[in-house]
Amino acid sequence: MNKEMHPTRIPCQLEDGPCYFNFRPRQKDQRVKVKSHIQDHLWRHSRWHQFLHGFGCMTIVLLMGAVISLGVWAWWIKESLNDLEKKIHISQETSSQTPSNVSPQKIRQDNPQALLQYLCKSYGNHTTSNFSENSRCILCPESWLRHGNKCYWISQEKQTWNKSHHDCTAKVSQLAVIKDKEELDFLQSITDGAQLLWLGLIAVPFTKEWSWVEGSPLNNTLLQVTGDAQPNSCGMLKGKKIISEACSAVTKWICETEALLM
Repeated sequence: MNKEMHPTRIPCQLEDGPCYFNFRPRQKDQRVKVKSHIQDHLWRHSRWHQFLHGFGCMTIVLLMGAVISLGVWAWWIKESLNDLEKKIHISQETSSQTPSNVSPQKIRQDNPQALLQYLCKSYGNHTTSNFSENSRCILCPESWLRHGNKCYWISQEKQTWNKSHHDCTAKVSQLAVIKDKEELDFLQSITDGAQLLWLGLIAVPFTKEWSWVEGSPLNNTLLQVTGDAQPNSCGMLKGKKIISEACSAVTKWICETEALLM
C-alpha cells in the first residue's frame, strides 16, 4: 500500500510576521504515469519513423524500376528504327537494279521479289520507283491484252465456231463472254469496231434462247442479238452489235481468261 505523503512546512520571515511554505512531494504513481507517457510517445515516434523509412525505400525501388524500363524501351525503339532503315536501304538497292541487265533466270533463283518486279514492269503495271514488297500486279500471257482482271486474245485466222471454241479451250481459256458495257467498249476499241468475231454465245436447242458458254443467260438489256436463236446458231460480234450466224460459218474469234494477280 502507498502511504500518503504529508506536506513539509518550511519557515520563512516576512515583515508582518513569520510564514510557512508547504511542499507536497509528488507521489510515486504520478512519476510512473509520467514515465509511461514518455515511453509511449517514444514508441509511437519510432513506429512512424519506421513507416517513413519503409515508404521511402519502396519509392526509390519503384523509381529505379521505372528508369530501367524507360531505358529498355528506348533501346528497343532505337533497334527497331535501325532495322527499318536497313530494310528501306535494301529495298532501294533492289529497286535501283536495271532488270534488262539481269538474267531472268538468275533473278528467279536469287530474288523472287526482283522477278516479280521484272515481270510487272514488263507489262507496265508498276514502275520501279513505286514498287514495294506489298505491291501487286496483274499479268496476262504474252500477246494477250488486259482489261480489268481479264486477258483477251484475238485470232489471226478464221475458223468455225466449234473450232474456235476448241482453240480457246486448248489455251486454257474460253470464247469471250461480255458481262458489262465497259467490256463491250473495250472489245470494240481493240477490234476497230469492224471485224466479225466469234463470241462465246450459242443458241440453246428447243428453248431458242441465247446462253454464254459458261452457262449464264444473255442480258438482253445490255446486248440484243440481231436474228433468231435457231438451232446451230452462234453469236458473232460486229461493232457494238451481236448478230446471229450459223455456227458453221468461218471468221476470227476472241478468247478470254482470268489474269494472274501477283
